[in-house]
Order: sequence, then C-alpha cells, then structure tokens
Amino acid sequence: MMRSKGFTLIELLVVIAIIAILAAILFPVFSRAREQARKTVCLSNMKQIGTALMMYVQDWDETFPYITSCNAPGVGTANDQPMGKLHPYIKNAAVWDCPSEAIEGRIPNLLQFGNMAGWCCWPWRMPLDFVGHYISIGVNEALMPNLGCQWTGKPVRMAEVVEPADTSAFADSYFWSGCGGARVVFANAMWSNHLPDPQHRSVSKHTRHTEGEIIVFADGHAKWLKWDVIANNCGRLFDPRKQRTNTWFDKWGNQWWP
Repeated sequence: MMRSKGFTLIELLVVIAIIAILAAILFPVFSRAREQARKTVCLSNMKQIGTALMMYVQDWDETFPYITSCNAPGVGTANDQPMGKLHPYIKNAAVWDCPSEAIEGRIPNLLQFGNMAGWCCWPWRMPLDFVGHYISIGVNEALMPNLGCQWTGKPVRMAEVVEPADTSAFADSYFWSGCGGARVVFANAMWSNHLPDPQHRSVSKHTRHTEGEIIVFADGHAKWLKWDVIANNCGRLFDPRKQRTNTWFDKWGNQWWP
C-alpha cells in the first residue's frame, strides 16, 4: 500500500515565513489605503464647510462668523461659535468629525451646554444636533475672532482679507486652528509637550492625513497641505491681513506665534 506523503516541518516553516513576509509588505499598503479613504471623506466634509461659509458670508453682508465666549452658565445662544452659525447651512453635525482624529483622552459633546473638545476651558453652547459628536475641525481665530460676551471688537469682513484663497478659515485641529501648541500643524498631538522631536521622527503620528492636514480657505475651497508647508508659511496662512510672514519653528521643534 502507498502512503501519502505530508509536509515536512521545514516546508511548513518556509510557507509560514513567506506568509509573514507578504503580510509585512501588504499591511502598510492596506493602512495607507484606509487612510487615503478617510482623507477623502474628511476633504469632502470640509468642502461642505467651505460652501456653507461662503453662503453665510453672502447672507451676512460679507462678514465672517465670529466667536462669543461666555463663562456664565445660561449666557449666550446655541450659535455662539462659528460651527453653530454654519449649522443651518450644513444641517449635519457629523461633518465636524474628522475620521482620522486621534480621540484618545477626548470626549464627545454630550451636552448642549458643556465641554466641547474634551479639554478646553469654556462651557460653550452648541445646537442640540451636535450632541455626541466630536469637534475636530478648528476655527482660525485670526479670521473669526473671539468678541467675548461684551462684543469687544468686530467681525472680519471679506474686504479686509488680503488673499482669501491663501487664508485659512477652518483646519484639522481641536476646535481652534492656528500656529501654537497642538494645533493645525500637528493636529493629533495631545499637548505641546507631545510634539515631534527636533528631527521630526514622529511626524506621521501627530498629523492626521499622511503627514499633512486639510485646510478650508476663506474663499471656500479646501485642500490638503503637507505639515512643513503649513509650518513654514504659518503667518501668511493664518493672518487675514498678511502682516505676519515669519516661520515659527525653533530648533527644538516647538511652535510659537510671536
């Protein structure tokens, strides 16, 4: 009688080794493909935000939204922030949820009057549709300033923006977007002491979309920019009057807005 011959141990080990090598090669490819899909979703969401921003500006005599922060409970309305002001045009709070956001240590907006981003200091009102959603798209405070409860200041008008197509309105970040701390350049950094080291070896960990972030500009269009392009053009990107053109990376990789 003939006996069937099975695989030897060496043959099994070779097959396992080949499978392990293929997995090591393909898993990063699959990961990049998933991130590219998330990036596409986020870009689509931010294009909706840009369209809503232009509709708001046209309806409000070419004036951009603004922030009215009030610490006193019960003070203010559900539209104290630009997100709430644009909500009647978007009607979908989920567009403010970036699918590539690092949500460790952050909480969703559970209350109409509560902690918005999980770590910020002011209790702000938002429309009830925002309950349970993360706010992971930030506002450029230079374009949409905080007027406070007493309206100390005035909203920015379109005519004051020198280059709308090169001025950020919203960007990947936590509630605020700008040039300091854990903001738009490294949008997934938890705090400023978690920023990349001087050689920027951990850039991928702290950016949301393949070493870059998505920005909605003051003319309504949205696009992805690499982190160092944002960092080295910070003044021009975030200052609507284009009075700041400096780069603000020091030799330790810290970010500053002088």
